[in-house]
Amino acid sequence: MYLRGHYCSPAYEEAPDGRSHYRNPPVKNKAVDKVRRAIGFPTSMPIEFEDFNHFQIQVPLAKWRKCNAIHNWIVQNCADGKDNCQEIYLDTHTLETLARCIEQIFLAPDAVRQSIAEELIPTTSGFFFGDTSYDEWYYETLKYTLKRIKLIIKYQEEQIAKKNGRPFDNIVYEASW
Repeated sequence: MYLRGHYCSPAYEEAPDGRSHYRNPPVKNKAVDKVRRAIGFPTSMPIEFEDFNHFQIQVPLAKWRKCNAIHNWIVQNCADGKDNCQEIYLDTHTLETLARCIEQIFLAPDAVRQSIAEELIPTTSGFFFGDTSYDEWYYETLKYTLKRIKLIIKYQEEQIAKKNGRPFDNIVYEASW
């Protein structure tokens, strides 16, 4: 189970005279070469620069293993309950909602914590889904998830507040069962 941040950039730049690239040959974006060099690809890398083609960088933001409760929450709240191992796009508001649910679980008194967990972020069974107990593993996974989500939200907010900030264009969850 992965949460990734995506950055997209055009693979071309506007023509030096500012005219539309539709009638002019596109100019190769210098950022493409910077990325190509940084990841060690040769100059012969066959990149297409016509029209609106973009290149995309994916950054790992979180990773879970057999955390069926987080998976279930995302599928139920962000994919209409449809679990097809598809990419699921999450916005900051959704991440904030998940963070609030996790915080409510940890703020609950011990006597009712499990019932709050069962209500807000229930486990689910399935092939390769792992244990469905509300045990130490469940709560440690929630702590990890909350930590990662808070860092992502903080980053997004800081970048949006900057004049030339660089927030993620997309935040994507995907699981492979």
